Amino acid sequence: QDLGSDLRPAGCPTGGGAMPPPSSPCSLPPPSRPCMLRAPSRACRPWRRRLALLTVALSSVAACAAVLLSPPRSAPRGSSNCFAGGSLGRCGPAPQVLRVGRLPRRFWPLPFMEGPAAALSSELQQLLQEGESRGGPDRARADAVIDELVALRVAFDAKFFGGGLWKAIYTRNGTPKWEKNAKLLPLLSNVAGQDYDADSLRVINYGEVLGSSVHFRAEGSFAEVDTNVRSCPKDYDVFVERGAINFLGLDIPLPISGKGYLRCLYADAGLRIFISPRSSPDKWEEGGLIVVQMPMSRLDPSWLPPYTGAR
Repeated sequence: QDLGSDLRPAGCPTGGGAMPPPSSPCSLPPPSRPCMLRAPSRACRPWRRRLALLTVALSSVAACAAVLLSPPRSAPRGSSNCFAGGSLGRCGPAPQVLRVGRLPRRFWPLPFMEGPAAALSSELQQLLQEGESRGGPDRARADAVIDELVALRVAFDAKFFGGGLWKAIYTRNGTPKWEKNAKLLPLLSNVAGQDYDADSLRVINYGEVLGSSVHFRAEGSFAEVDTNVRSCPKDYDVFVERGAINFLGLDIPLPISGKGYLRCLYADAGLRIFISPRSSPDKWEEGGLIVVQMPMSRLDPSWLPPYTGAR
């Protein structure tokens, strides 16, 4: 059947005769949809291109989900690095871990998709708080979680250097002088910690001997070592300017001054992990000491500092 016979003007021949020239009014008009009268080509099948793109997109999403939701791997045993108290001042080979925690928070849109740092931090906070009421936490587990948090090398945010006094709730690799002073009277729940002011770059080291009635303070300033570093570990120089022992509200000056060093290994709104790369002035803290801090405002909201703040 001549498919174009009904499209030709009246009087044009039909049937199997010779086809009129293209310029003749009896010739067939060009088809309006090229794909209808010839074998389909790649250009005439856009659905295949769309299906291929959709397949690639779904494969990429699945691959990303597999990486983001997989748990972090702990650092291999025996690996030397500057975070776990190995060679101080020098960093060995970085732990082989899945650094999912370095992704910005916007990549974790749902609560159950939060990065591993949030879960590890929550576990360590609970572990240390429960340990305070039981005479000490599970140190093996606490140390393992600390190592995992440090290995993530999360982004550093200076806002976590504020919020009043943060209590030193756990130490590792030695016992500093302020912790020894706090334990002179075991029946007292003495507080020791640090109060940083990220705006004025001032810091107060605080340690109780007989509650707030008798306590030590060391005051000074701190400054970034490298302003270009945006992730942990983050190093600071600390300049101790003066110290005092307070006895029933009376400050008795102490000859404490000098330069100290601080390395922040991890920090979030409820947990900070520090290490002293070197010994502090007057051996107040030995080099290699790791200190875990939590804000007093969370541990004991009723606690009030016996000083006016970092100044």
